[in-house]
Order: sequence, then structure tokens, then C-alpha cells
Amino acid sequence: MSSSWGCSSAQSGKKEGLRTGSGTLMLLPIVACLLWSNAAQAQPQYWYDQVRVTLEAGGSPFHSVQLGMRRVNGGWVVWQTKQYPYVPVYDNRVSVAPAADGDELMSLLEGAGLLDLKDAGTDVPFGLTWRIEAGWNGRSNTLVVKGAELLDDGRYATVLEAVRTFVERRTGVVRFRDLVQPEGELGLLNLRTFPLADVEIDGVPLGRETPVNGLELGPGVHVARLLPQGSEKPRRIKFTIYKGQVTNLNLNLNE
Repeated sequence: MSSSWGCSSAQSGKKEGLRTGSGTLMLLPIVACLLWSNAAQAQPQYWYDQVRVTLEAGGSPFHSVQLGMRRVNGGWVVWQTKQYPYVPVYDNRVSVAPAADGDELMSLLEGAGLLDLKDAGTDVPFGLTWRIEAGWNGRSNTLVVKGAELLDDGRYATVLEAVRTFVERRTGVVRFRDLVQPEGELGLLNLRTFPLADVEIDGVPLGRETPVNGLELGPGVHVARLLPQGSEKPRRIKFTIYKGQVTNLNLNLNE
């Protein structure tokens, strides 16, 4: 809307400028508008067909997470990117999907309300917060949802799960891992605390509060330093990770 308005205003100015002898100056914005219009018309109709899901807060050990897909000529580009905390290390995965597969998913998401859903969330202190940005068939929507799996309206969880599944089937599952240890030697830590707490593992801050899920660590004894919300007294907990196994810690830090 604003772009069309700007061009029509320049065209009106052209007439007035010619009358006052400033035609050359007034032609510049007209030419710029025409070039912009031609460039916009040259883009494919599906240029803005996409969906992006970006982590904004919650119990992920990663500093940042994004899953997404965008329509291109002949198919869909699919990507997943995750950044480790405090270091410039990214795990980036890119793949492609046939046009029919991506179109089918977008139609499913549209039916689930992707283009109509509003911001939503739960007061429960845990749960991931996601920003969802989407465009499809000339419509677009942006929303933020916290704790989608806990909401009464199941459409939020349906949308997130459908995008995650589609992307991970094509790019693989990216798990948080110890960057030094070979992947096959690792085990997993799931950590929940009451109250929520800032977490350091073996002296390295994760930059996240609990809960922490799917944290990959090398086998052996580790030390977690936990600083509960509203407290200045950290707790130190020793735990053991076993190769290829999951260690679950559920801690009441008030005890």
C-alpha cells in the first residue's frame, strides 16, 4: 500500500513540476518508482511463501534456534540452525524438498489456523517461547507462543510439531553436544529444578534457566552449579553421565 501511494504521489508531482519548470528533478522519483514496480512484478508469485520458527526463550541449551522453509523455483529450501552459547559455533543444516511436499504442509498449516492465530501463552514458568512468521497465498501472519503444548487450543502445538517434523526429516535432528567429545561417546542430561535456576555445567554457563532438556555430555562425573531465582546461594550437584544413556535430574533446591 505505501509503495503504491509513493509512486502515485510522484506522478502527481511530475505534472506540477513540469508546470514550474522542474521536470528533470521530478522525473527522478518517477523513474525510481517505475524501476521498483518492475522489480516487484518480476518476483515469482510464491516469493514470500515461507514459514520460520525462532526460539525466543525457554529451557533450550542453545543460544539461538531457527527452523524454516521458503518456496523457491521448483521446490522448497529447508533449513535448521542452532548456535551454541558463548562461542561463535553454529550447527547449520540446509536441504531441499519437492514443491508438492512443501505446498501440502503449508496447506495443512493454513487449515490449522497458521495465518489467523494470535499471540498466546501459559503462566507455567517452563515451556519454550517461539516466534512464528509465515506467508502463504498472499497472506501473512506473525505470532509469539509460549508453552504451546500446555495450551487448551491444540492448534499451536500442531503447527510447531508439523514444522519441526518436516524440517528434521530433511535436515536431521540437531542435538546440543559437547563440542570436544565424539558424538557416539555422549550421553544426555535432562535437568529440572524447583525453583527455576541458572545453570553452569563443569564451570561453563549455559546462558539458560532450567529446565534443560537433551544436553549432550561426555561420560563420567560432572558438576552442575545451580543458582535459584531470587537467591544468592548457589547449589553444586554432582551427577554421572553414561554413554548412550539419559540421566534425569529433578531437584528441589529449597530442601
